[in-house]
Amino acid sequence: MALQKINQRIISSITFILGVIILPLFASGQKSDSVFAKDCPEAQIIRASGRQIFTTAPFGQGNLLEFSGNSANSLHYFQREKNTAWFKFKAVTSGDFIFTIQPQNLEADFDFLLFENTGLGFCEDLLNRKVKPIRTNISRNDTLENSRTGLSLSAKHNYVKSGVGSHVSKSVTVAKGDSFYLVIDNVKGIESTFFILFDYYTNTPISGQVHDEESHAPIKGATITWEEKSGEILAQTTTDDSGRYRMDVPIKKTKMAQEYILVANKTGHFFSEQNVKASATDSILPISVVLPSLKKGAKMVLQNINFYGNQSIVVPQAFPSMKRLQRLMRANKTLEITIAGHTNGCPSGKKFSKKLSEDRSETVKRYLVSQNIKADRISTIGLDCQQMIFPNPQSEEEGHINRRVEILVVAY
Repeated sequence: MALQKINQRIISSITFILGVIILPLFASGQKSDSVFAKDCPEAQIIRASGRQIFTTAPFGQGNLLEFSGNSANSLHYFQREKNTAWFKFKAVTSGDFIFTIQPQNLEADFDFLLFENTGLGFCEDLLNRKVKPIRTNISRNDTLENSRTGLSLSAKHNYVKSGVGSHVSKSVTVAKGDSFYLVIDNVKGIESTFFILFDYYTNTPISGQVHDEESHAPIKGATITWEEKSGEILAQTTTDDSGRYRMDVPIKKTKMAQEYILVANKTGHFFSEQNVKASATDSILPISVVLPSLKKGAKMVLQNINFYGNQSIVVPQAFPSMKRLQRLMRANKTLEITIAGHTNGCPSGKKFSKKLSEDRSETVKRYLVSQNIKADRISTIGLDCQQMIFPNPQSEEEGHINRRVEILVVAY
């Protein structure tokens, strides 16, 4: 019974963390009145750019049943329509095209089929099964992936059938003006605000070298990943014998530079995270990386695992770093750590800050345990405001960095 209660607390904690990450994503974007076209001929025309927010979910079927009587294992079609919405759009630029369909309610299960628009007669050809989609995803929703679905640069497959499977399908290379039909099925009929986020990418080369922090020796075989701030891996490579790397990385085609994370890791070392701002027209200078060795007494500051003021709730940007810490623990199975929580000053007194810093370290431990890292490999401590990175913070950013956790190697 005690174990069951602990597991329930862990699940509740992770679900809450995911919810905190999702909510801000609905704050901005073009809102729709959510009157959906339920049949192909009346497909709703939308602009395939930015975030399109819909205040309700598709509910009910149309007058035409475009999908019924199909195999439950079909890669190309829904077994039958449940609660569908049809959209029509054109690519606004050329490049690698992706989209994300994100429900606010993580219990919602959205599936989709994407078709190239073949012109007049498309909908009739669809009814007669003369056209097939170019991408599908009919997999079960995955709450640990925020129940999102869509197209991704890192996905391996064009089609994903019903049941447990990848929540995303492979991106599509498009030219400006290419036309598409998208049909979404709200499988469970759950009412939920949702959005569709459209993005386009182009590739830019990056390079650099990875060294050991102590010996300064180049590190061969280190894994280098180029990631969105959400943690999605966009490109990956490994270093050569001289510790060098080079790869083409996707850059979002937007007017403003976007921030990406260059991550380096190697078994026996801490991982490294570097924030890189880049636009589609930039050339990126070589990026050097230093990796500290894992050894007893070594310490790593996780400046991306931060918390809301006076709370032990992580900010949305912390979740990818928590995943990286989990992967570090999984890859180095003898590693034992202490997680130290910190606060931004002690304005409410030492007692309050001590408890808050302890709770912050426990939040990270609960996450790791929920990801099957053994609890006896992790101890926690709260250091209140004793070791602030910025003792007299002059900005919200400096205060944000103070609200962090650090990792101390106990055994390796």
